[in-house]
Amino acid sequence: MTVPTPDSPDPRPGPVLALVGPTAAGKTEVALEVAEGLGAEVVSADAMLVYRGMDIGTAKPAPEERARVPHHLVDLVDPGEEFSAARIQPENLRRTVRALEVMELTGRPFSSFRAAMDAPVSRYRLTVLGLDPGTELLRARVAERVAAMAEAGLVEEVRRLAERPLSRTARQALGYKELLDAMEQGAPVAEALEAVVRRTRAYARRQLAWFRRDPRVRWSTLPPGPERAALALELLGKG
Repeated sequence: MTVPTPDSPDPRPGPVLALVGPTAAGKTEVALEVAEGLGAEVVSADAMLVYRGMDIGTAKPAPEERARVPHHLVDLVDPGEEFSAARIQPENLRRTVRALEVMELTGRPFSSFRAAMDAPVSRYRLTVLGLDPGTELLRARVAERVAAMAEAGLVEEVRRLAERPLSRTARQALGYKELLDAMEQGAPVAEALEAVVRRTRAYARRQLAWFRRDPRVRWSTLPPGPERAALALELLGKG
C-alpha cells in the first residue's frame, strides 16, 4: 500500500466515514443526517439487517428513511437462509488452500494473523467515529428501545416469522430468540421482553469492549442530536 507524504495526497479511495459503537447508541440517526447532507450512501454492517421481514426487532431503518439516502446490505435474504460473515466457508476452496499454504510457509495457523486488528490498515481513506452515550444513558436507551419495539408490534412480527422455517443465525438475533423461546415454552411475553433488555445490555458492553481495541476510533460521548452529525462532518473533513 502506498504511504502518503506531505507532497503526495493519499491515493486511497474515499473518504469513508464508519460509525461504530453499541446498539442503541444512535448510529442510524447520525448516518442519515451525514449521508443526506453530503449526498453520500449508507452501507449497513449490521448482520441482521440482511434479513427480510425482520424489521422491528433489528431497528431496521424505515422505508421512508431509506428513501432519503441509498442503503446497501439491507433486506438481502430470507430469514430461512444461513448468512454469516465468518473467515472461511468449507466450500471456499481457494481460501482453504490459501490457509493451508500460510500454515505450511509460516508454521502458524491462519487464524493467528487476526492479530492485525491491533494495527489495522484500511484500503480506504477512513475516518472512524465511535458513539458512546455513557453507561447510564445507554442502559436507559436500551430499555426504551425494547419498549418501543414491543409497542410497534415486535411480538406479532416474531409470531409471523415463527410460521416459517428460520435459519440458525436468524433465530439467534436479539429479541427474536427470547420471544421465540417464550412462545415455544409457553412463557410470559413480559418475561421474554425483560430478557431482551438484559441480553441487549450485555451485548452493548461487549460491543464497546471490541471497538475500544481499535486505535482508529475517535470517541464521542455527545448525547444523540445534531451535534453528533456536526462532529462527524468535522472529523470527516479532517480525515
